Amino acid sequence: MKIHLAKDIKFMLTVISSIGIGLAVFYLIYTIQTPHSHTQETLLYNSNSQSWFDYKVQLMPNPIYSLRTMERDKTYISIFTDTIDISYTYQFNGSEPSHINGSYVIRLVMEGYSGHDKDFVSLWTKAYPPVITHDFTEDDSGYSIQEHFQIPLNHYLSFINQLDDAFPLASNRRLKVSCDLMMTAETQHGTIENTHTNTLIIPLTPNFYAISGNLIDEKASPITSMEEIVIPVSTGKIIFLCLLICLFILGLISSIFFIVPIAVNEKEKIIQAIFKKYGSRLIALHMQMESIMVDKPIVYVCTFEGLVRMSDELVQPIMYKEQPSKVDIDRFYVNHDDTLYCYAFDLDPLLSQEQQHLLTMVHDNRVNG
Repeated sequence: MKIHLAKDIKFMLTVISSIGIGLAVFYLIYTIQTPHSHTQETLLYNSNSQSWFDYKVQLMPNPIYSLRTMERDKTYISIFTDTIDISYTYQFNGSEPSHINGSYVIRLVMEGYSGHDKDFVSLWTKAYPPVITHDFTEDDSGYSIQEHFQIPLNHYLSFINQLDDAFPLASNRRLKVSCDLMMTAETQHGTIENTHTNTLIIPLTPNFYAISGNLIDEKASPITSMEEIVIPVSTGKIIFLCLLICLFILGLISSIFFIVPIAVNEKEKIIQAIFKKYGSRLIALHMQMESIMVDKPIVYVCTFEGLVRMSDELVQPIMYKEQPSKVDIDRFYVNHDDTLYCYAFDLDPLLSQEQQHLLTMVHDNRVNG
């Protein structure tokens, strides 16, 4: 079965199909031969550790509080305070067994200072012997530490009173409790090193105080590796490209063997060009000029341009018989006195030498006047 289409459309289908085949084949080869990958982070070992201070305030018998113990995060009266019970806790948990070792030390430092925050200035410090010093080692997936000790607040307040009596310094005073811990965990995937620092600040004031500081320190220490993961070629993409190539091949075969270009109507092209260029000079009639001027001789012009020149020289319009379609117009006329000049599509190839000679003579006579 043949399909009739314009020559330009057939050419366009052929070009598009050829380009489509080339691009689809190139992309198919590129997809198959070019590996694609992405970087993926793989977790080999995971661990987390945390350390914190907790405390309670033990009260002396007093006329205000019936309880002997006050929980954390409150305001306490200095003269009612007996001791501050402090606990230090450290916990380490890993995803698999490891060789754990480390050490920690708990210290007390009394400090005189002025200002707060950005304006803080340390004026003097007094360090006490470490409260607790300990080394540890363990082969396990986790490890924990629990330490308890007391701060006799009156002991340090008495020292402040003695200091003020001997050296009246206008400064604020505080007692800083700190714990510095260092640990390492050796695993089959590598070594983890962690440090934890916790502080607990006790203001040394004669009236009341509130405890603050960096009470909690928490860290996560994973061991990871970066891997290049090769992405497999998508089967669906390959199938789609193969189908697309087949579709373009069918289109190319169809455009070459099954599409017949429609023959160009040369007469139609000529008439369209005539009306485009000389349309304002053409006059349509309801009948052929031969049927009106039966007694006049007809001189057939070889080309339409020749008829146009005759029209210019004779100062006469070009006429034709109106048709339903311009393709059906086969003759154009120029009328002058006793002669009818005609350009006929159907007679153009059959013009005799005598008619051409006659036309030349008429033309020369008109020119020479």
